[in-house]
Amino acid sequence: MDDRYYETRIKSVEDRIDNNDRYFRKVEETLEKFAEMNSSQIVLLHETIGRLEANANDIQKISAVHEERLSQHDGDIKDVIGQIQTVHGRIDSVKSDIASWKERSDRRLMEMEKWRWVVIGGISIAVFAVSNWSRIGAIVGSFAG
Repeated sequence: MDDRYYETRIKSVEDRIDNNDRYFRKVEETLEKFAEMNSSQIVLLHETIGRLEANANDIQKISAVHEERLSQHDGDIKDVIGQIQTVHGRIDSVKSDIASWKERSDRRLMEMEKWRWVVIGGISIAVFAVSNWSRIGAIVGSFAG
């Protein structure tokens, strides 16, 4: 074979190697860019994680305060319910006292009404007796004598 053939072959291989070198340089440049992008993204990711951790801590604090307020609110509600029950008991007691007072007052009023009718009856008899005294004396005298 001819030297030219080999020279052409060698030249072709050298061209391919040069092309491969260019491709590898471009691949290296691309990888470096990716590395730079990844490192900046990692920094951003770390900053974001830091902010999320701070937010989580804030949320935990807010949640603790909220839980404390709910607990206090529950205690306040229980106190109010207890006070309402106490007032309800007092109302029942007053209601019972009023009912017994009314019953005693009704009995006293009925007794007073009985006495009123007894007094009216006595006065009526006395008035009748005084106005008819002469007739009564005649009737009583006819029995006596």
